[in-house]
Amino acid sequence: MSEAVPADLAEELIGRRLDTMPALPRTVFLLRHLDGLDVAAIGARLGIGIEVVEQELARAMRVLVFGVDEPTCDPGRLGGDRAW
Repeated sequence: MSEAVPADLAEELIGRRLDTMPALPRTVFLLRHLDGLDVAAIGARLGIGIEVVEQELARAMRVLVFGVDEPTCDPGRLGGDRAW
């Protein structure tokens, strides 16, 4: 069982990852999780489609959780669809 991360350390890590995140996913993430806007409201405010909002939210979560700005699994690298 893993131990909980101290709150101050978690806040520091999240802050650093938000600082390094590209502008669009950071903005979408903050509008969703700090301002509480839904994806339709975020899309309307930024002039982007709901699908783009959802993609950028997923991108932001990858950066926050894994510290990377790319999908963790690329079927092309694994030999295409047959690899699954």
